[in-house]
Amino acid sequence: MKTGSVFTRFHHRALRISLAVLMVAILTECVAILLINSGFFVYTLDDPYIHLALAENIVQGHYGINAGEYSAPSSTILWPFILAPLAGSMLGAYVPLLINILAAIGTLVVFVRILERSMPDVKPGLRPSYISLFAVLLMLATNTIGLIFTGMEHSLQLFLCVTIVWGLILEADEQKLTGWLPWAIVAAPLIRYECLTISLVALVYLWVRGYYRQSALSTTAIVILVGGFSLFLVKLGLEPLPTSVLAKSSVVSDGGAAGSVLDNLKANLAHSRGAWLALAMLLCITFAFVSRRNARERLLAGTGAVAIGMHLLLGQHGWYNRYEIYIWAAAVLILVYIGRGWLARGLGHATPVKATAVATLWVLVIAAPYMYDLLTLPVASSNIYEQHYQMHRFAVDYYDGPVAVNDLGYVSYQNPKYVLDLGGLTSLEVLHLSRASADPEWMNRVSAARDVQLAMIYDRWFESLSANWRKVGELQLGRSQITASQTTVSFYALTDEAYARARGVIDAFRSSLPRGVTFRIAE
Repeated sequence: MKTGSVFTRFHHRALRISLAVLMVAILTECVAILLINSGFFVYTLDDPYIHLALAENIVQGHYGINAGEYSAPSSTILWPFILAPLAGSMLGAYVPLLINILAAIGTLVVFVRILERSMPDVKPGLRPSYISLFAVLLMLATNTIGLIFTGMEHSLQLFLCVTIVWGLILEADEQKLTGWLPWAIVAAPLIRYECLTISLVALVYLWVRGYYRQSALSTTAIVILVGGFSLFLVKLGLEPLPTSVLAKSSVVSDGGAAGSVLDNLKANLAHSRGAWLALAMLLCITFAFVSRRNARERLLAGTGAVAIGMHLLLGQHGWYNRYEIYIWAAAVLILVYIGRGWLARGLGHATPVKATAVATLWVLVIAAPYMYDLLTLPVASSNIYEQHYQMHRFAVDYYDGPVAVNDLGYVSYQNPKYVLDLGGLTSLEVLHLSRASADPEWMNRVSAARDVQLAMIYDRWFESLSANWRKVGELQLGRSQITASQTTVSFYALTDEAYARARGVIDAFRSSLPRGVTFRIAE
């Protein structure tokens, strides 16, 4: 279907309606967060503050969380550099929110454009309403709104991936390559490594379709940029991949061993999101090999199937419903476009009320975890406010010295003192020790080497602690646990000096805690 005046008119009407819904949802969540946190805006995860802390040091010419120590705690290449220009300023903490809102708007635009091309036979009088409805449902089905408030790079990742799918759909429909598609293909893995699944299959698609030069140049650019970043890390004395990738991906940490890949596949298929993705892959395979669609559409379906398969083998799910979103959105959009004939017939035979009810019910079933996220999003933000931000306050405003943690983010943000991550994100040595050593004395050794005498940790993350670790007290969440890993953080002094120092300021800290948050002093 060619673009024209009618197409443009429908596009604008549908976009205005769905955009209004998006902005109302964003405003509602922002107001709820500010109300529940007493006027303080906090993201729903602790991880974005790792990127913000890294960005602060990038501005100073250093790549790492702690001055004088190189580290790669971020699972993205470009995101900290994007945040760096305003890092440390009053607006720095809000840059991820602004970028994510813009990325969500861009994602919505792509949804509307793909839906227009997928609904050419719907009655003209109903078409704008249906496009608006399905655009809103797609936002819900792909967690577009929830991703904004994580403060992470996943909103931008989602935008780039759906943009790549849109470019492939245009090529399949009009048999011409848009100039921006190669740029999106190259940019996606620079935002998240997982996007290599989408970018690589897109490059294969372009090669098969005869765009040899564009495919070869884009492939070369990805190799140079991603490989160049790995060389940069190696030159700093680090591993070729970020420590966060090594810590969170068993496939990567095991060097892609067949056993790890199979275990990862089993884990993904056991996950509800993985099961839905597997179903989407089977549908794509059916469209690619069984249907009578033209060769371009069958190639597009096959491209989607391979990308999904790669994610199931190598990728992950969960972590507040963000890891799988990029591939899930790509799969849904490919299926919507290729199945547009079925979609048109279904809408043609059903009344608007029935069609709306059925479509909404399907989204509620398929995307139930994302609906729950939207409903509990302010509480998720309050988890980070009540726990990680309070830990940050204690470390910076009260204790004012080096500390050890097992959740790195907010404690390290805007904190000039040393922060030792016992999970290993700031040190390869610590990462290896945390995995290989059953003797808790390793924590004493790495702490002493960095003059760390106080730790704020989750007890359940450690089987045992050294005898000299003396508990100062426990910080307890005031609300239900959503994104905090545990409800209680234990404060430990590793020396008598640190114990006396912490006890000397703990009463003032307790009195400053938000309502409902408690700190129980240990006996």
